Amino acid sequence: LNLFGGLRTSLATCGYANIKEFQKAEVMIAPSLATEGKALQRAQGVGMGH
Repeated sequence: LNLFGGLRTSLATCGYANIKEFQKAEVMIAPSLATEGKALQRAQGVGMGH
């Protein structure tokens, strides 16, 4: 379990430089963020779902 590595990755993914800024981030709950919207992408013929 690499808690600090996960935190560092999350900060970078969201574009925050420090934890103070990161605490202001809006939280989003998604069952599967990796597949979110893939059906729409396939239908439009764009993105990685293409």
